[in-house]
Amino acid sequence: MSEDKIIMHKGLKPLVLSMPLQLTENRVSRIYTGGALIDCFLGKSASVDGYYPENWIGSDTVALGGERPDEGIASVIIDGTLYSIASLIRDYPDAMLGPEHRSRIGDRTGILVKELDSLTRLPIQSHPDSAFSKQYLNSSYGKTETWYIAGGRTVDGDAPHVYLGFNERADKTLFRRHYDEQNVNGMFSMLNKVYVREHDFFVIPGKVPHAIGGGVFCIEVQEPTDFVFQLDKKGPCWDLTPAQVHMGLGDNRMFESFDFDGQRGGVLLRNLASHHAPVEGAVDLLAGSWREFFGINIITTTHNMEYTLNSFAVAIILEGEGYLDTSRSIWCKKGDAFILPFAAGSLSITANGSPLSVFIATPPAQ
Repeated sequence: MSEDKIIMHKGLKPLVLSMPLQLTENRVSRIYTGGALIDCFLGKSASVDGYYPENWIGSDTVALGGERPDEGIASVIIDGTLYSIASLIRDYPDAMLGPEHRSRIGDRTGILVKELDSLTRLPIQSHPDSAFSKQYLNSSYGKTETWYIAGGRTVDGDAPHVYLGFNERADKTLFRRHYDEQNVNGMFSMLNKVYVREHDFFVIPGKVPHAIGGGVFCIEVQEPTDFVFQLDKKGPCWDLTPAQVHMGLGDNRMFESFDFDGQRGGVLLRNLASHHAPVEGAVDLLAGSWREFFGINIITTTHNMEYTLNSFAVAIILEGEGYLDTSRSIWCKKGDAFILPFAAGSLSITANGSPLSVFIATPPAQ
């Protein structure tokens, strides 16, 4: 670790904030059900579906409509004391985020990472882009997101699947009529249904309609908001209020956040969908302009590999077991998740006999 990254702190020793910080489980309540595959991923002896189907990883974002005022905020345990990510950033911003990040993004992580497992499908959704959010939601962030498929299960005879973007049959006037009449099947008929397999990867830009079907276990990386427009007011396990549908903006404004003029069908899917089977080394899942939102790499090694950290990062162990080493060596296994503070500088990943695969998400690139 370089000398310029050794920073004195108020209550914690510099060494502590230059090592991987293991996150506690951070379940968030949602309107749909699931979560059993998260339990399995975390190595629990029992797996249960319910209304906590998401685990927010390294989050400093508050969930909208949560049961607690701080729902969504992640925590770590350091020397037996629980610290929220928000409090660590508040008290030790340079060590956690770094001066360049702070000057460019502010004292926020700039990303939100989730584990999501759906027993029931999610509503048909769209999220605002940053321009819409700035104009109507008093935020510089929209909600462009990604899905990395980490597993799945068959639900009611249907294999894991998602809906992504409009297909060639979509018609703006008819889609709006289906919404007004709450013809959910009609709305779904205008979306691309895609069956998914492990290691598939999808980019979902703001304003592109979508829905995660039943049986999908994925890792989401997204802009750090909980903004969502939800079109089917009554679903398998929900009955939405107007605020849950359009966030208080009304139907007409909500429909401004649906892109009816962009790519459709196969053209859209070729640009937004890919597959990344594990290989020895580092795989960059995002290319080009998508890096303005966040970065995603999967590091897989059967021996040892070095990874340079130029920023705050979130790490999830996808497979295997071994050690993460910055200033101190930390044992890790499948399902573990860590904050990697900026002060860590570099990361050594060492497998223990079998391939060790680490999912690493970082804030927007410079």
